[in-house]
Amino acid sequence: MRNLNCINTDISGIGVRTATYAQNVNAISCLNGNIEAVKLLIECGADVNTIDKNNQTVMHMASIKGHVKVVKFLLDHDADVKKVDKDKRTALHMASINGHTQVVIWLLEYRADVNAISSYNQTALHMASTKGYIEVVEFLVEHGASVNAIALQRDHTELVKFLIKSGVDVNAFDGENRTALYMASMRGNNEVVKLLLERGADVKAIIRFILDCKVDEDNETALHMASRHGYIDCVRFLLEHDADVNASSNKNRTGQTALHQASIEGHNKVVELLLEHGAHVNAIDAHKQTALHMACSDVPGDVRFPKVDQGNRAALYEAFLNFRITVVKLLLKHGVDVNVIVRFILDCKIDEKGQTALHMASERDIIVVVRLLLVCDVDVNASTNGGNTSLHLASVWGHINIAKLLLEHRADANAIGPAGSTPLHMASMNGRTEVVKSLLEHSADVHAIGHDNSTALHLALRSDGNIEVVELLLERGVNVNAIARFLLNCKVDRYNKTALHYALESDWRSRTGIVKLLVNYGADDKALARFILNLKVDKGNATALVRVIGGLDVRGSQSGDSDGQVSEVDSDDHEYYCNSFLTTAKLVQNI
Repeated sequence: MRNLNCINTDISGIGVRTATYAQNVNAISCLNGNIEAVKLLIECGADVNTIDKNNQTVMHMASIKGHVKVVKFLLDHDADVKKVDKDKRTALHMASINGHTQVVIWLLEYRADVNAISSYNQTALHMASTKGYIEVVEFLVEHGASVNAIALQRDHTELVKFLIKSGVDVNAFDGENRTALYMASMRGNNEVVKLLLERGADVKAIIRFILDCKVDEDNETALHMASRHGYIDCVRFLLEHDADVNASSNKNRTGQTALHQASIEGHNKVVELLLEHGAHVNAIDAHKQTALHMACSDVPGDVRFPKVDQGNRAALYEAFLNFRITVVKLLLKHGVDVNVIVRFILDCKIDEKGQTALHMASERDIIVVVRLLLVCDVDVNASTNGGNTSLHLASVWGHINIAKLLLEHRADANAIGPAGSTPLHMASMNGRTEVVKSLLEHSADVHAIGHDNSTALHLALRSDGNIEVVELLLERGVNVNAIARFLLNCKVDRYNKTALHYALESDWRSRTGIVKLLVNYGADDKALARFILNLKVDKGNATALVRVIGGLDVRGSQSGDSDGQVSEVDSDDHEYYCNSFLTTAKLVQNI
């Protein structure tokens, strides 16, 4: 033993042999894994089995941290491996729940009780299984851990396989009379459910338990729980075995059904399944709210249904903003009483952006709500603060059924919106062919000019060269020569480009088709061809003719440098490029 005089005892005046000093310093040394300090303290007489206020020994602490050398040294110096803390947990419990395999091995070598049970009825195997530490589980089982003491409720499939292989009873009940199959079902772990069923898990034995099980004192059933978490397979299983689809929960005193809870979480498939099995779509909870209210809210639980929220958005606005559109549509499809909501939103203020419910429903393609709002004589041509009407919004997104419905209710097809744009401008710019067709059928002005002197044809050419949209506009008598002259003479934009630049830079497989279409409708082909020959379209100074011929990979100089280089074309596209060249050459042959 080392001489005690070698130890510095000048720490707050406490001597090394004082119990408090030995206890605290020894614990700190173990926590830090300082093996030399531990050796010195024990050689000086520190009690290896001293406990702290939680009844934990230094062995507990070293096991928690995984200090293998410290654990081995303590074991060699008569540390008691069966000591328990205030929760009746041994050092083996601590090492197992923290996944310290080597510590577990040493504790087992020194005869730690592998099946010791804590105050929470957990063995070391329970704890290792909870965390998915397969290697620790393997060593515990090899040393006699009772595999039937554990419910296979966790999501660790490989661990479940190992335990089953080790002979675990798949139908064993835990302390709360739950089987592994029940817990796996509640957690939505389909892979584990399948594995348990393949290994003989008894479904019939637990069906009544599942159906009658109250998750808590709030009378919440398994169906509530599975619906709230979106466990579609579990919901289907419960419904197939006669679970009460309209049972009410007293959780937070809400009286909600499974449909309420699935709706507020936005679980579309669960909502649809519940409705198919007879869920009452207009069932109200303790606050007189239906599932539609839930889908239109972003606050879970006992949400109130205020007249106007902080942003002046009604509940239906919240549905649009929260993207629970699919749930709302499902509820509407199954006969929810939307009139209550409609009457409510008619009385609400518009939001801070000037958006009404009709704007929101038109933009989000909720045709049932749009139809009901129109029946209630809302202003179909009301504009947002930005100048958009509902028809503008439907046109931008290509919601053809909404657009038709608005037009049937006298929406102005020529309403002036942002930057002087009409609905036709917006539909043409975004390639919404069907909407363009419907607008034209309702007398949309093809000659209307926006703030930058652009027409619908101009915008169609500028965007993606949608030939169908261009042809629809041309069929309505657009003066293509006037358009052509405009395109040739119009000012460049902030990117130093004209509209024809954009037409030529669009999808390269449609460029030639657009030019041919213009010529077929009487455009001045020589003027267009001359422009094509002379136009520079990119920073590599490749000509528009090069762009029309094939969209080649142009490399080279910055703007102002005339040494742009054109790369070789892919052989697979050779025939197309040749055809493009011949078509373009035909346009310019007379110049």
